[in-house]
Amino acid sequence: MNLIENFLNEDYLKYLQNNIFNNFNFPWYLVNRVAHPTNNDGFYFVHEFYKNNSINSNSFELIAPFIEKIKPKSLIRVKANLYPSSEKLIEHGTHVDFDYRHNTLLFYLNTNNGFTRFDDKKISSVENKAVIFDGSTPHNSTNCTDQNYRITINFNYF
Repeated sequence: MNLIENFLNEDYLKYLQNNIFNNFNFPWYLVNRVAHPTNNDGFYFVHEFYKNNSINSNSFELIAPFIEKIKPKSLIRVKANLYPSSEKLIEHGTHVDFDYRHNTLLFYLNTNNGFTRFDDKKISSVENKAVIFDGSTPHNSTNCTDQNYRITINFNYF
């Protein structure tokens, strides 16, 4: 696992946040379960930039600086996750992104009291932090209680 603080330069971070936080035309899609279809661990919204071996978003250019930094051999999936706030912090079910070895870069777009758990290790949601890990490693997400939402961007790649 590799933690990287200040992953993006400050100007681009603000540009990215503005285009996602303040863009009323940025599409978000409801997913009724967070970790598994059989779990009742809440809901969240996704924006899929890349899936099924192709660009899936008119906003794909927003993630170009990430692609330049990680230099993937091949993308598997890239998606933004928006977890709405609630009065109670909810830990979602443990999952793996895909059940085969691959790289995952998880980027925290805003600071909040949510986190990502890897066994006993909690990675706090701090704006502009990235964690790179094997996406077949079990982990789980949370919502937050101190901001309106928690947003992450998840890159799965080889």
